[in-house]
Amino acid sequence: GGTKPNPTYKSTCDGSSDHAEVVQITYDAQKVAYSKLLSAFFLVHDPTQLNGQGNDIGPQYRSLIMWHDEEQRELAAQFSKKLNQDKFNGQIKTILQKYDMFYKGEAYHNDYYGQNPSEGYCRFVVAPKLAKFEKDMKDL
Repeated sequence: GGTKPNPTYKSTCDGSSDHAEVVQITYDAQKVAYSKLLSAFFLVHDPTQLNGQGNDIGPQYRSLIMWHDEEQRELAAQFSKKLNQDKFNGQIKTILQKYDMFYKGEAYHNDYYGQNPSEGYCRFVVAPKLAKFEKDMKDL
């Protein structure tokens, strides 16, 4: 979602690239519905915090769904709207943006949790999110 080609993790984190930290999910629609992925997305982060996630502050941490086609855009918009009405009282800040390009993170940052499970951020931020996901999304 940013403007700088081939951003580094550092330029993403310091906000100089306008990119957001994201994951790209490849899935088989015959095995998992897009709506299930949307449920997981809204379960494991705070969609109401503008430009941040907990103590991670800045536009690189914005809540963002990058859709690949009109069906995904419409489903994400409907899903977000329903959650906004039913659970979040109009506070959702998630941005829906057309997918343009994905830049893979540097090797040292890929599978960061798997490589650094005892690091403080992993223990106190990531691990509880994974536990919540594993509890609520057992079928995934």
